[in-house]
Amino acid sequence: NITPDPQTGIGTWTSDQFYQMMHSGRFPDGGLVYPAMPFASYSKVTREDSDAIYAYLRTVTPVKQLNK
Repeated sequence: NITPDPQTGIGTWTSDQFYQMMHSGRFPDGGLVYPAMPFASYSKVTREDSDAIYAYLRTVTPVKQLNK
């Protein structure tokens, strides 16, 4: 869930945590994001672009959706 929901999304993440996830393929708690997010496709995103994506995602409507 990449909406800014604080319980089931990225609502509590910092831009640093988002950038690290894009490059390491791991959630802030250390869990793997793959296969839900193919991070290898994003690992070369610049910090500037990562911050822009993060800023945009902070503007979308939060959706509370637990993982299935």
